[in-house]
Amino acid sequence: WEEIDYTETSYFIHTAENIDLEVVFVLDFTNSMAAARLSDGSSGVDAMLRAFEASLAVLPSAHRIGVVEFHDRNIRPSVLSRLTTDRQAIRERVNDFLASGFDSGSSRVWDSLVTGSNLFSSRDQNPRAVRALVFLSDGRDTSSDSTREQAAEYARDLGVQLYALGVGDVHQEPELRSVAHSTDGAYYSAQDLNLVQEQLQLLVSDLRGQYQLTYITLRRSGEYRIGISAVLQGVDGWTEVGPFDVARFYGADNQGVIGYDPPSLDRANRRATVFMRALHIPRNIDRIRFRARTDKPLTVELVPSRDGGLLEGWNLGGPDSDGWYEIASPTPLEFGSLGLLAKLTISNVTEDGLEIPLEFDNSIYSGGKTVALSSYVEIGDVAPSGRIAFVSTRGREGVREIYVMDADGSNVERLFSTNRSKSDPVWSPDGGRLAYAAGGGDIRLRYMNGESIGSNVTNVFVDNGNAKLPGGLFPSMAIDPEWSPDGGRLVFAAAEGALASDWSNYEIFVVDADGSNANRLTDNNKVDRVPDWSPDGQRILFIRRLSSNNLDSTEIFVMNADGSGVVRLTDNDHIDFDPVWSPDAQRIAFYSERDGNREIYVMDADGSNVTRLTYRPDHEDRDPDWSPDGRWIAFSSREMNSGDAYDIYIMRPDGSRLTRLTHDGAENLDASWTLSR
Repeated sequence: WEEIDYTETSYFIHTAENIDLEVVFVLDFTNSMAAARLSDGSSGVDAMLRAFEASLAVLPSAHRIGVVEFHDRNIRPSVLSRLTTDRQAIRERVNDFLASGFDSGSSRVWDSLVTGSNLFSSRDQNPRAVRALVFLSDGRDTSSDSTREQAAEYARDLGVQLYALGVGDVHQEPELRSVAHSTDGAYYSAQDLNLVQEQLQLLVSDLRGQYQLTYITLRRSGEYRIGISAVLQGVDGWTEVGPFDVARFYGADNQGVIGYDPPSLDRANRRATVFMRALHIPRNIDRIRFRARTDKPLTVELVPSRDGGLLEGWNLGGPDSDGWYEIASPTPLEFGSLGLLAKLTISNVTEDGLEIPLEFDNSIYSGGKTVALSSYVEIGDVAPSGRIAFVSTRGREGVREIYVMDADGSNVERLFSTNRSKSDPVWSPDGGRLAYAAGGGDIRLRYMNGESIGSNVTNVFVDNGNAKLPGGLFPSMAIDPEWSPDGGRLVFAAAEGALASDWSNYEIFVVDADGSNANRLTDNNKVDRVPDWSPDGQRILFIRRLSSNNLDSTEIFVMNADGSGVVRLTDNDHIDFDPVWSPDAQRIAFYSERDGNREIYVMDADGSNVTRLTYRPDHEDRDPDWSPDGRWIAFSSREMNSGDAYDIYIMRPDGSRLTRLTHDGAENLDASWTLSR
């Protein structure tokens, strides 16, 4: 209960303009609304549309809005507009529907809630968003497949808050009120249709009346409870949060984070809009330099402060001859700032899916500071490509077998079935072969033809002794294979003549893919494991456990491909493990326990600029692997202390677009990505 030091940290009160808000309106065009009459002679539909138009006018411009309609039991509820910031495009879609000649019929309100809930971004993809679904109802539903309770449960599971406007003489009003409150939403009453517009405007005003408090904790470890005192219009309030372990949240505060709200795409006008949002700003940032690599017409505007912008009054320059924009001000942003920065509008978008690399120039900062990692802005239907190999216990409990799936998690196939567990699958550079370790008493490197599932299995090491390690020893435990960039050799870790339980003498070796010409690269009394060959073939990453009795002594090293020139890249008191090169050799992904639990990190190739990508204190994240085009990172994750198994996830290299691929309840580990089919 010590008050924070306001001279060393910052805290911020964020109003609705700063909050990432998604709102879906469900519009009722049934006969009961069309037949209802207000005192001025207009219909209930007219009143609803006036209220909806007023809502569009008052919601901040960066908030994404979607629209769903229902009008008859014979027609499923339809999406008039997916989430977009383009208010005019929303109006045009609604007007198109009004001019379509539909027949007003009976009600399917509960089905429409399910349809509307599916429009929101997922919690994995956009964990910071507030999701609100606004609907009108008299409490009666004559034709839905879903029940009221099922619709509410569906919304809750997706993190959607239901805001109900009870219209007229509401049937089972307590139940309708309960549905809204069960999702952390609210219920509003408009028994008199003349009050529909007033009450809907009140509802939207309350959506804007949300606040978020953020501050920078300077604590590195320990459990704390947070007390928050608030005074609003003369009313005092107090709430407590916690306890929580700050080590799970602690990170380097000189590493900035800039995210992108999900882009809005107006296909009719071939235009896309992207809002850049600061999630954390380091100290003394008075310049931001970035570029979007695209040949399409691009305009950049600073977001005004009335819409939650942080940079109003800053100078915007560019693009220069290389496409760089620069935003600058004599006065730096406040340390820890959160809010909108700029609006990017891309024209002539004709593709179904479009990726635009967005790069930040961090060379303009000193002291190891960055404002953001370069990443990709996805517009439209952009899906990862290629195949992912992984090991899973889904076939037989306790036996890890190798499976492959498309990079979106579909088309899962088992390669083959044996009684021996397998691990560490890794595609050859051309995607034509798959090396892995086969277990069961001992573990040996083998590879297979990836084009013909389960065929052409070949031992790299064979029992007849034709392929022994230097010194004549056969490897009783060979693991962690990785291909050379030319596909001709394998680097791996092996324990010479040791039992599988003996972790004291792993060394790094290389061998030709046919099992010949094995050479030792490391020779010491340490544990050297998980090697990874650089894309140019000149260097090899690996981990070294500096003390055989201390798991936390594991650090990341790099050496030349012949074993010379060993350099240590990480140095801390917690485990750093499983380093992998990015395809351009500029960055290294790995997992670490340095911030309290296993999370995925990236760093520059020289070990500098360590940046945490995953912030999920209730999960363990491990085993990263880059997609060959460098646009994605696959990894394994499980919820801590729940008994749940690991699943395969993917994300962008800046930590965004987090997507879960496996959901079967089995252990799913060791992802390896290829673009080949």
